Amino acid sequence: MQPKQSVRILFLTAVLLTSLVLGACTFVVQVEPTPVPGATPPAAEEPAVVIDEALLGTWQWVEAVLEGEVVTVGDPSRYTVTFQADGRVAAQFDCNRGGGSYTADGTNLSFGPIMTTLMGCPSDTQDYQFGAGLGRVVGYTLDGDTLTLRLDTEGDSMTLVRAE
Repeated sequence: MQPKQSVRILFLTAVLLTSLVLGACTFVVQVEPTPVPGATPPAAEEPAVVIDEALLGTWQWVEAVLEGEVVTVGDPSRYTVTFQADGRVAAQFDCNRGGGSYTADGTNLSFGPIMTTLMGCPSDTQDYQFGAGLGRVVGYTLDGDTLTLRLDTEGDSMTLVRAE
């Protein structure tokens, strides 16, 4: 085999492997309903109710209390939640990103399903704790630039601060 052919084969192999690896790092399911002749289309979902506009914006996770144990976040900038006025939420789970919906009503707060990428994060990652905690949120309180998320177990919470 000639050197030019070897380089070309190596290059094409690298491109193919890169495409496969990047393609395996995301996960999205989209279901399109099949229209039924004469059927009434479903009503659009009600938008999220946001009573406290101070909730809007980006927040960094700094601490959690889980089953009585305090968990301190090593690098809060790696774990963020951005609340948008249209009821959408964007999140950063260390090296992964995700998005979904949320509903806020008074001090009650809940997240809908959040789809995320599935990259392998560094060994010091706290992405699982962050994601699992967000899945347990039932309410919130705001105190200036500190957002406390109440979880579904008495006494459990997550503390976030407004990102600069």
